[in-house]
Amino acid sequence: MTNQILLDDEVISKLLKNNLSVHIGKELTLDLLEAITNQILESMNFVSEQNGAHACNLLRLPAVKISSGLPRSTLYLRISQGLWTKPISLGARAVGWPANEISALNAARIAGKSNDEVRDLVKQLEAARKAIEGTNHAQ
Repeated sequence: MTNQILLDDEVISKLLKNNLSVHIGKELTLDLLEAITNQILESMNFVSEQNGAHACNLLRLPAVKISSGLPRSTLYLRISQGLWTKPISLGARAVGWPANEISALNAARIAGKSNDEVRDLVKQLEAARKAIEGTNHAQ
C-alpha cells in the first residue's frame, strides 16, 4: 500500500520558497521527496494537452531545480557549457523554462546521452523555440 501525501497550496509555496529544506528527524526520505515533487508538478499542471494541441507551461527556477535535481549554480554552468537551454525572460527580474524542454533534458540524462548529444538536443530545443516565435509573429 502506497502512502499518499496531500499538500495544500500554502505548504507547496513554503516548500518552494525554502527549496524543500524540510527535515523529518534528521533527513528527508527519498520517497517523501518524490511524493512532494510529484505533487508540486501536478499542482503546477506540468504539461497539459487540450483538444489535441500541446500547451507548454513555463517553469520558474525553483520548479526547474526540483525537476532536474540540480542546484542553481549547476544549471547556469550547464547553460554556459551548452548543456541546458537558456531561460526565457518573463520580466525585469523573472525567468522561466518551457516544461517540455526540462522534460526532454531530463530524459536525455536518464537515457545516458553524452554531453555532445545533449548539446545537440539543446540546439534543437532552442531552434524549435525560434520556429514557434516566428509562427507567433506571423499571425
